[in-house]
Amino acid sequence: MKKTMSQIHQDVFDLLMEHHKMDDNFLFAFRQINRAEKLDKGYWFLGGDDYLAVSFWRGTDWKSKTPRIFFEINKHGNSSLEFRNSDVSGHNDFFDVRLLEDVKVKESYYGYSRKFKTKDYIESLKLFLKNEKPIIDKYIKSPDNKYTASEYAKPMEFIYPGDFNKQLEKIKTFQKRRKDNLKHFGSLKNIEIQNFGPIKNVAILNIPLKTKWIYLTGENGSGKTSVLKAIATGLCQNNDKNEPIASRHDYGEYEIRVQLHTENNDLSPVIVTPNSQVFDKKILTKGFACYGPIRIVTDGASDIGIINDSLDDHDKATFGLFNPIGVLKDLSGDYPFHTKAKYQELYRDVLISNLLLILPNIFNIEEDRKGKLLFFESSHNTEGLKKGMPFEKLPSGTRSFVSLIMDLLIRLNKQQPDISDLADYTGVVLIDEIDIHLHPKLQLELINQLSDTFPKLQFIVSTHSPIPLLGAPQNAVVCVVKIDRLKGTFVERVDDKIYLEELLPNTILTSPIFGMDNISNENRDKGTLVRTEETYSEVEFSNQLDKKINEFLTSEKENELIKRFENKRK
Repeated sequence: MKKTMSQIHQDVFDLLMEHHKMDDNFLFAFRQINRAEKLDKGYWFLGGDDYLAVSFWRGTDWKSKTPRIFFEINKHGNSSLEFRNSDVSGHNDFFDVRLLEDVKVKESYYGYSRKFKTKDYIESLKLFLKNEKPIIDKYIKSPDNKYTASEYAKPMEFIYPGDFNKQLEKIKTFQKRRKDNLKHFGSLKNIEIQNFGPIKNVAILNIPLKTKWIYLTGENGSGKTSVLKAIATGLCQNNDKNEPIASRHDYGEYEIRVQLHTENNDLSPVIVTPNSQVFDKKILTKGFACYGPIRIVTDGASDIGIINDSLDDHDKATFGLFNPIGVLKDLSGDYPFHTKAKYQELYRDVLISNLLLILPNIFNIEEDRKGKLLFFESSHNTEGLKKGMPFEKLPSGTRSFVSLIMDLLIRLNKQQPDISDLADYTGVVLIDEIDIHLHPKLQLELINQLSDTFPKLQFIVSTHSPIPLLGAPQNAVVCVVKIDRLKGTFVERVDDKIYLEELLPNTILTSPIFGMDNISNENRDKGTLVRTEETYSEVEFSNQLDKKINEFLTSEKENELIKRFENKRK
């Protein structure tokens, strides 16, 4: 019977732990963070849904995000020995040629590789531990090894016992969590809004427990922001730091009914009205944050006088959504570790591991003597490559992309200080116009990074672009916000009518999500054709094919083919 990846991970874990119990110096690397809930799935080592990668040494190819040397098992049970040097290719080859010859690996796309013949991955792993691992160990121990050939890469080392023991305890915690079948609740199940600003009656009901993304689309002025504000008012029970969020004067005699998912689904709806007495009201979710469309100013900018408002106001969870501008937290100063002392070291390691995956073109992050993070950038910037740069000196695109994630991280850290892994934060996050200020590549990347970094958060976002919907995970809810003279602002849910994973941007734009009738250029020559290829690479291929056909079909050649055809008919 074919085994699942989680079963393969457990088999490998059991075998390696047997070796460790016999020899305390036998150490190996675990997955360090629960990004994309991989540890919750039982993926104890690096890899994805298609393969497992276990290493016995320190050293990472930062470009491929894999260990330098590792034993790989794919989902079919096939195994191989892999050497990765994609981040130094074109500079200096990282591995000693003698080592490559001794373990019989051959050049591959990412570096060097050798497949094991047996289909039994446990048997292959045993053979590797007996034959190739001792050879690699010997080369790494050698004082004259060639592992410092590139300025990009640190020398390879053996795994530290302290790191191994710390990660082993974390793996055991997740193994117990899987055994106990723990579930995470606190996401939005039902929301009903009446008489809130332009909203007369809006209801989004029966949101599945597994729904992590709720999208709001609609034309300008339809009321998307009002829906987000009403949801925020309900989740906060109209209280943010003992001050009302939505007053009767500004939003009317509204009533908001909020119901969250719980283990037994026994939580009654919470009814929120513009009550002036808010001091005893609390946010209904453990984690909560709101962002308006203006998200380009950070608290580093406030230090140099760009923003003069009190930062105490900007600390409110709902400030950015209810005010014209919000100030995001960033890493321009010493990073505020607010976790309890026993979590700080682990939290810092998890933070750095996530940032290395999130930030483009950053191959290493270290702390200086004052505890400030320095970022090493793989670019032509010599300073950033050799000495590292503080966050505020990184390229503006890098800073703007990560500022939202960092602000969210800092807020969640304050709200849930006992959490040691970013992926374990729970709560609800509201973002208005998530696509604004971002290139289409980063619009999609932001969705992917938020989903992977915070897999237990529920995101409720508005967008004017089809690109963020390309990153919509399964069970996503999509609502189109509309406005009518009699109905006021209302919502039509369309996710039950549309299969997002099957749609491209053009079809999303012309679907009920955006409702565009025509997406071709109205100013084109009406006699020309509209290109209907799915990707631009297909357009280029079609152009090249037309060119080749035209080159072949000269008038002389065309006449020759016509004559041949006529002769055959005779």
